[in-house]
Amino acid sequence: MLYVTDTHALVWYMLDTLPEAADNVFTSAERGESTIFVPKRLYLFRRDVFIL
Repeated sequence: MLYVTDTHALVWYMLDTLPEAADNVFTSAERGESTIFVPKRLYLFRRDVFIL
């Protein structure tokens, strides 16, 4: 499955505060069963807001 999310949901997932259904989507992506796109994050990387 393919999903699109924003940066807030990504942070909430890392803090373990997402509702169960949304958490299951992120867990599925961690197992390689689905893909989650975070368009805003890509934009921030391109603008050098985040440094790897």
